[in-house]
Amino acid sequence: MIVYAVPAPAPSSGIVPNVVITRDRFEPFLPENSTERLASFVDIQVGEMQKRLREPQFLTRWTSRFKEMDVVQLRVSWLSDITRVMQWVAFIGVSSERVIIATASAAEAEFDRYKPQFAEALASIDPGT
Repeated sequence: MIVYAVPAPAPSSGIVPNVVITRDRFEPFLPENSTERLASFVDIQVGEMQKRLREPQFLTRWTSRFKEMDVVQLRVSWLSDITRVMQWVAFIGVSSERVIIATASAAEAEFDRYKPQFAEALASIDPGT
């Protein structure tokens, strides 16, 4: 796991903007087609988020490519104990067995201010690590 905290003055929300990058393995029961496998994995993750997050709002979901790999991205907003949190989550299918999950988080009211730093951190991901 890699954690990157955005260098900035303390945000008024009390939530430190950050990017967390993790790896996971695809379950063997997922479809063999790489695009379908990644989409199914994300569907399962969204189901878990719906169970665990308070008042989640799934705002957008889109597919893209990153360094010739399939990517599913989504934006989700949810209620923390302090304020609403916005997350930009990118699921990168790096192989037939592995996925990288990069999650950028900030207070919803402050999220747009940190998007350039989040985009920079996400673009710097090395799928081989």
